[in-house]
Amino acid sequence: MKSTVNIVSESVPTRFDDSLYPHQAFESQVRRTPHKIAFKYLSESGAIEKLTFAQLNDKADRCSRFLRSLNLDKEEALPIMLKQDHLFYVLILACLKAGAVFTPLDLKLPQERKLFMLEQLEARFLICDSTSLGDLQLPENIQVVDLNDADHIDQLSDMVVQDVNRNQHDLVFRLYTSGS
Repeated sequence: MKSTVNIVSESVPTRFDDSLYPHQAFESQVRRTPHKIAFKYLSESGAIEKLTFAQLNDKADRCSRFLRSLNLDKEEALPIMLKQDHLFYVLILACLKAGAVFTPLDLKLPQERKLFMLEQLEARFLICDSTSLGDLQLPENIQVVDLNDADHIDQLSDMVVQDVNRNQHDLVFRLYTSGS
């Protein structure tokens, strides 16, 4: 089933305070409109699901705590290999909050290209789910974090973590193109 995400923008200002980091601007919006719908998506069952700003922030916070428990270095590339569903967007926020560099890997790429990218990134982890991983044979130095096993994320929901000290010059996103 095709995944669809509809980001709802009716309650979001068109301009943000540019002194804030993107996740801080999002958290500011959460404080202003916690119960407003942040976005809608089509679930696996075909039902339209909604997440409020507070719910989205809570999910991102839990994922961020988990990412920080991996002892990521600041600006460490974190490859994400998932279909673009609601969890993909949660992970963008979580990476920002954890100080990691969000690095999407296209599921449609040939295995050789994915392995090349992981090597170039010097990745220690790959965030995916078992269906996205498929038959990709990873080097031993890369630990798979399977989001189908969400228990490890939920266990960290009450964990207190130090805020990551980020500045405007920190890398937040790394994108590989086809080279064409």
